[in-house]
Amino acid sequence: MVVKGLQPPFLARYSKIELTFNTRETDMTAEKIDYLIEAVRYQTDGSVDFVRLYERRGSSFSDRVLFTRDQLIEVLKKRKLVFTGKRLASMASTFEVMSRVNFSDADGKSVIYTLDEAPTQDTLENVPIL
Repeated sequence: MVVKGLQPPFLARYSKIELTFNTRETDMTAEKIDYLIEAVRYQTDGSVDFVRLYERRGSSFSDRVLFTRDQLIEVLKKRKLVFTGKRLASMASTFEVMSRVNFSDADGKSVIYTLDEAPTQDTLENVPIL
């Protein structure tokens, strides 16, 4: 038991190491994911119809949620971090993260993609199709 203002000598030595470790761990954790897309459905013209995703709620994630293309574009315009991936079975809010989802609105046509360069139509690589 530690009385306020008093610490055993061994605790003072190790608390500095813990603080350094926690700081490094925080720095290594990049940005927090806001949404994680698990599956997608495309329309006949190749554009995204809707996606099935998980939404961050505090320190955890929601159940599966369906977002239409317009809802997904709205989220991407707000610069939220959206990634593709899959939930690991029996691991609660633990995911295998694949790639970041990007948005381009060039020439009046909006495109949702995971590639390095914007393609001509929506492309979410390695995402299962519903």
